[in-house]
Amino acid sequence: MGRPKLSEESAVISIRLPAELICLLDQYAETLRTQTPGLNITRTDAARAILTSGLAGKKLKAGKTGGKK
Repeated sequence: MGRPKLSEESAVISIRLPAELICLLDQYAETLRTQTPGLNITRTDAARAILTSGLAGKKLKAGKTGGKK
């Protein structure tokens, strides 16, 4: 069973990360699972939470990027 469709436009991206960073991301996902019992927090959910939190304080304008960077 997949995730429900999002109400906003989204895109799939791929990034290459060092094994150590992936390990830290997995540890963070496990922390979130512990804090929110009953929710299946994935690595992707953890990465999305970190990106959202990290970019929240930045003065950036959301919008189309015009393609791959």
